[in-house]
Amino acid sequence: MIDFKNIVLITSVINTSKKPLSYTKTRSVYTKEERYQQTKKTIKSLDAIPDKFVILIEGSDLEMDKENYLKNNVDLYKNLFDDKKKYKNIKSKYKSLGEVTQTIEAVDFIKSLDLRFDNFIKITGRYELTKNFDY
Repeated sequence: MIDFKNIVLITSVINTSKKPLSYTKTRSVYTKEERYQQTKKTIKSLDAIPDKFVILIEGSDLEMDKENYLKNNVDLYKNLFDDKKKYKNIKSKYKSLGEVTQTIEAVDFIKSLDLRFDNFIKITGRYELTKNFDY
């Protein structure tokens, strides 16, 4: 059993599918590089949270250097791209299906590692905590 005050989950899809979502033809207005840079900012912004264990669940095909950066800047990293069933959920026309698939993956990790925590904080890659964030 490992105790942390906070577990932070980042769900991310840096290299989005070109398939439309159920409610719009445009899946993302950001390029893969913009999404990657935004996710890096997400990770950095978590410095505002003390005693944390950061889990990042990615859902896309990434270059090795990008994947290595992510692995080296969070506590636990998993990319679901190679899991055909889970990746199918991530690229489906239902955005929430991908999000819940990634969240369940993180919960399974937490259970398997027997992580104990007081707070579970979920943030999506591309978003960041601002200076106004008050833990």
